[in-house]
Amino acid sequence: GAALAGSAIVTGPVAADTMAPIEHLGSFYVTANLAEGEDRATPTSAEIIDVTDDGTTAVYTDGVAGRVGFVDISDPTAPAPLGAIEVGDPTSAGIVGDYLLVSNNTSEDFVNPSGELLVFDLASREVLATIPLSGQPDAVAIAPSGRYAAIAIENERDEDLDDGLIPQAPGGTLDIVDLAGEPAAWTVRSADLTGLADIAPDDPEPEFVDINGLDQAVVTLQENNHIAVVDLASGDVISHFSAGTVDLEGIDLTEEELGPQGNGLIEFVESRAGIRREPDAVKWIDDDSFATANEGDYEDADGEEGGSRGFTIFNVDGTVEYDSGTEFEYRLASAGHYPEGRSANKGSEPEGLVVGTIGEIPYLFVASERGNLVAAYDISAEEPRLAALLPTGIGPEGLVVTDDGV
Repeated sequence: GAALAGSAIVTGPVAADTMAPIEHLGSFYVTANLAEGEDRATPTSAEIIDVTDDGTTAVYTDGVAGRVGFVDISDPTAPAPLGAIEVGDPTSAGIVGDYLLVSNNTSEDFVNPSGELLVFDLASREVLATIPLSGQPDAVAIAPSGRYAAIAIENERDEDLDDGLIPQAPGGTLDIVDLAGEPAAWTVRSADLTGLADIAPDDPEPEFVDINGLDQAVVTLQENNHIAVVDLASGDVISHFSAGTVDLEGIDLTEEELGPQGNGLIEFVESRAGIRREPDAVKWIDDDSFATANEGDYEDADGEEGGSRGFTIFNVDGTVEYDSGTEFEYRLASAGHYPEGRSANKGSEPEGLVVGTIGEIPYLFVASERGNLVAAYDISAEEPRLAALLPTGIGPEGLVVTDDGV
């Protein structure tokens, strides 16, 4: 099996506690989807990815070039380009049946956020519907039931205004799309996420969303260091809680030049207390628990940055079932992938994650954006066990595991 991470099928494994059926099958480079005659130096990216139900086609957002790209993965050892379509400013994508849903940012500026959901026919790539959203969209999730799509409307802050401190109006919401009938008939409603967090309650900034088998969406409010669970049928918040803080000992907080000339050292001898988790990606493990990648993204008025350098498994009631502490960071260092240049703030900087089953074993894949590596954990037991360390291309973010584990 293999997991997809950004623009490439992840490589590996490097080292692990247990043997896992995870190995590198192939890689795809986004420049292969540039049009004939287009400059090969054109900036491109692959951020969020999804795969068709039959597992033969991958779709990714390329926000840098303003496109959505398609890749033939019917032979995962030799992914082939299928071209790209111009969108504008795509932020996320998801596939439901024969439809591709792409969130597109159309904001004029930070105080006038706007967006739309573009619904494409997968076969023809024609736009079937353009659905206005309540603001600037970030992540898109599709319910396993096929009844709903949920879109995190971040209405992100201007980091150059007032040192990036929140609150900055307007606050974000969770848009819920009812997927009944043909796309032209789909309707949108918003779930109110204000008044929940202790940090800037009037300015929630939803970052990522995922949906479980009960049609419940879990939403991370990253800068607010908060998590909410929303019932999609009613649009009501059914639980919410702070993502909490951690105390970390044995971490590297000093950035040094590496290599023969720099004489830099990675030294896990320092500590920080009360670090806000500030989760980015979130994924349900089952209907009662979910995992978060605790990237961090906010520096408060006291100059304290969030990001706890690992991942956490929460129960839906807010109870912490597991926290990786320094383990994730140490694993990266053991594989030679620790980003020393990020030591002073976010360290290993886990951003993306996904849950999937290979064989009969459930795995949690956690991506280090700055470390260019994905760690695969066997989560079949009470405590996650490392199964593989998978080096990737630069900056892995969106990940997918297909139904057949490839």
